[in-house]
Amino acid sequence: MLILVTTDGSSRSLDVLPHAARLAEVAGAELLLLRVLDPDHDDASAEASAQTLRALAATVPVAASVLVEPRAGRERVGDAILRVAARRRARLIAMASRGTGLVRRALLGSVATDVLGKTPLPLMVTGDQVHPPKATLPYHALVTSDGSPAAEVVLDPLKRVFADTAPGRLRLTLLRVYAAALGDPPRDVAIEKCERDLAAFRRHAPRRFPVDQAVREVVQLGGVAATILAAAGEAGADAIWMATQGYSFSHQVLLGSVALEALGRSELPIVLTRAPR
Repeated sequence: MLILVTTDGSSRSLDVLPHAARLAEVAGAELLLLRVLDPDHDDASAEASAQTLRALAATVPVAASVLVEPRAGRERVGDAILRVAARRRARLIAMASRGTGLVRRALLGSVATDVLGKTPLPLMVTGDQVHPPKATLPYHALVTSDGSPAAEVVLDPLKRVFADTAPGRLRLTLLRVYAAALGDPPRDVAIEKCERDLAAFRRHAPRRFPVDQAVREVVQLGGVAATILAAAGEAGADAIWMATQGYSFSHQVLLGSVALEALGRSELPIVLTRAPR
């Protein structure tokens, strides 16, 4: 199993590498470190990039190879990444985001946004606030659901990523956040429905790992994203998995406000999977 980690050569783009290596270690995967170059690159710059990647590969605790791949003509960087991912049969793509705040539509950066909008593969991203990963087991994935069928799209890629993970090395928490709205039924009835939705969601989760479920209610002055991040912190999660709307880069609801806000504030990597349109 292969996890594709992309870098543009900047120190910021390497924030995701320790988290990808941690995931690879738990999942029994190998890493491929990828740098995409412009079509008019020279041999010296390609070799320098390869040397940098080889030095990085030597720092991770899992098997890691490197690839310097030139873009073909007018090919977009995101398309080159996806071309390599398809050729090497990657099961997850990892990259750092380039956003500086929620006011920017390009919070993810155009490359990550382009990749997310075109692939069914999960995309691990790290934001400005990400912290180094833990080293303890089991690895803990917090998986969010909004109660819709589209939210279930996150579970099949998750099962493929952890297909070779031994029992005891992974645990899951399925999270549903309830935000009261006008016209909702009484609170107890609404919370009970959320619990039923999570129980149905849980039937699609991998069965050989411990699976918890939790309903959290949005508190006053908080929001859905803040509630997700608080729940992840309380659970000691290693990563947050969520489905996104996943439209094209030009579409303003590409990720949805919850995923955007969570990414901008999260100390953990977020693994995004594009929901069907």
